[in-house]
Amino acid sequence: MSTDKERASREKISQLDRKLKVLSSKISELSQDSKEHGLVLNAFEKVDPERRCFRVIGGVMVERTVKTVKPALEKEKAALDSAISELEKQYESIEEELKTLIENLSKDSNMGIPSSASASSSSSSEVKA
Repeated sequence: MSTDKERASREKISQLDRKLKVLSSKISELSQDSKEHGLVLNAFEKVDPERRCFRVIGGVMVERTVKTVKPALEKEKAALDSAISELEKQYESIEEELKTLIENLSKDSNMGIPSSASASSSSSSEVKA
């Protein structure tokens, strides 16, 4: 039988595992947005600054020029990259906490490590890719 401490540890491991999955998903989403911003900015390098372009703002498509849109896209891309960096730090921190909990649980009991916890520990390289 598992003790209350083991049960609490397993619940914490499960909770941290869920957090890692949420962070991983958000990092992937923001990375995709950042890549798309980069593609648009690269395309703008070859275009006349006075050329018209269209941008969706708050669900409404508006007409602007490249020279007015480019600075906003650069700022948004920088913000996305910063957010990705912060989320990756959070991911690494939670992953370390999870590894520590798993090690402590393994030491305290001779029972196996929960499969979901060990799977998330091995998935850290996927997020950083």
